[in-house]
Amino acid sequence: MRHCLESVAIATAATVRERARTCATARIGDIRYRAATVRERAHERSTARIGNNCMDEQEFKRKADASLNSLYRSLTAESEDAGFEADFNSGALAIEFEDPPAKFVISPNTPVRQIWVSAHSRSFKLDWDAAKGDFALPETGETLPALIRSAIGKQLGK
Repeated sequence: MRHCLESVAIATAATVRERARTCATARIGDIRYRAATVRERAHERSTARIGNNCMDEQEFKRKADASLNSLYRSLTAESEDAGFEADFNSGALAIEFEDPPAKFVISPNTPVRQIWVSAHSRSFKLDWDAAKGDFALPETGETLPALIRSAIGKQLGK
């Protein structure tokens, strides 16, 4: 009889251990699922914040360089008559004014995939807008060339 009771106790203990393992495995699986979901949501939020459709670094650099070079060429053509000088050096575009004195700086910020503009004691952060094919202010939709022309006009009193 004692042998029978020990067998039942061992079987019961084994069953309890197996159920505990099953529950623990289920909990671990649930935790892993939740962690994966949290990572996916964080990635979605970061790409939505960046607003650049997960643009990789090389693609951003190509688009930023093309946009800044195009802007530099158009500013150089206008600068002699307009009272400012444009300089494109080390990936950043600077626009300097003599009267009234001021300096605008336009530079790519690769980690966040934005072009940053410093003008009139303000900072503007432009994201890539695929529909417009240019960098634009998310708040207004104003493109980089339009923003710079507006800032230059304001600086020159036009």
